[in-house]
Amino acid sequence: METVVFTPYDKDVPLINLDMVHFLKKETAIAELYDIQINPYPDSALDEYGRIKLDDSDLTDQVSKGTHWYDDILYPCSYHNTGKGITSRLLTASRKYAESYVRQLGEAECCDPSVKSVKIRDFADKLYASGGPAVDQIVKLFGPEFAERLIKKYMYGTAII
Repeated sequence: METVVFTPYDKDVPLINLDMVHFLKKETAIAELYDIQINPYPDSALDEYGRIKLDDSDLTDQVSKGTHWYDDILYPCSYHNTGKGITSRLLTASRKYAESYVRQLGEAECCDPSVKSVKIRDFADKLYASGGPAVDQIVKLFGPEFAERLIKKYMYGTAII
C-alpha cells in the first residue's frame, strides 16, 4: 500500500488521501476528498475531479457498504476503483487527482491556520477513534500508541492531546 495525504493548514481546500493498494493480483486506487474547509469549495473545482472519475466510469466504483462517520464530508467526486491488470489506468487517475489538487492548492485562498487546524484535528481524531480497514491494520501491526501517533501526528500533522 502506498499513501499520500495532503493536509494544508493555510489554504482553504479539502483534505485529500491518495492510496494505491496491490493485493492478491488486484489493484485498487483510492482518491478521497474530504470537506474540511472553512468556506464551501467551488463546484467548478469539484467538477474537475468528477471528470477524472468519469474517465473510468466503465470500471466498477467500489462503494463502501454501510454508514460511516465521514459520509457527510466525503465528496462524491472521490474515486475508488479496483480490478486486475489495470494498474496503468489507476495510476493515471491518481496522478490526475494529484495534479489537479496541487494546481488548485496553488490557486486557493489563504485561510486562518488556527481555524483550519481544528477541522483537521477533528478529522484525524474521528478517523482514529472510528477505526476502519487501514486504521485497524496499523493498530494491529504497531500497537495503539504508535498507531495513534502515526495517524494523528505524522499523517495529519496534529499533536496528540
